[in-house]
Amino acid sequence: MVRLVRAVARGIDDIATPGGARVFVAVLSLTLVGHLLVNTFLDGLVLSGYGLTLTVEYGATLPLGPSAATWLLAAVWVVGSWLLVVTCRVFAGGERSLTVDDLTRDALPATLRTAIATGVGGTLILVGFVFGVAPGILLLAHLLFVPIFVAVDGDGLDGALLRSWRLAAAWRVRVLALTTLVVALVVVSLLAVGVIASTALELLIGSVLVAVLSLALVGVAVDLRRQHESSGRGRASDRLHSAGV
Repeated sequence: MVRLVRAVARGIDDIATPGGARVFVAVLSLTLVGHLLVNTFLDGLVLSGYGLTLTVEYGATLPLGPSAATWLLAAVWVVGSWLLVVTCRVFAGGERSLTVDDLTRDALPATLRTAIATGVGGTLILVGFVFGVAPGILLLAHLLFVPIFVAVDGDGLDGALLRSWRLAAAWRVRVLALTTLVVALVVVSLLAVGVIASTALELLIGSVLVAVLSLALVGVAVDLRRQHESSGRGRASDRLHSAGV
């Protein structure tokens, strides 16, 4: 039986390791830049269309136009995909330290596959939320483990998607409970801090919350996958996967 409480504890504990701390700093920095770029993009659109500024209390934007902000957001997405690959490897590794192998092993193909997975998966999840909270959470739960199989096992997108779907189906109640909890925490954080940070403090607090929740979710998913692989269901799934089923 998958122990969800243990997985949550391990996920939080992973951030406190030397490797997790380094990854956290990188993710926090990227989150801050991404938040500023989103503000810049939205402000540019609203300012050009209506002559209004969203971040009126504090200029939480960059001196860029909407087009430049869009291209830089795309770059942030690619770098974030690479960081997701590195994070999965660090948390799945036994030493819990950041190694050169974590940073460089199949970096380009793994990053591109992860970027495609997060882009397409994120779009599907957003579409799911349009039709209701339940479809969005269900899709998020079943796609949760795709980056892990891509980063750690070197799977292609089709194989990673199939294995992620089977893992989530095998432990559906626990995975859905975890996903619902994370979504609720994200919503509460956004409501408490503000969707668009208008002050420097809100920007920092919001970025810290996003970084912590993102890394904790990866850590929990890695431990759930570890428990699954050590169980009879995990071994059976591996036999099917190796047989190409």
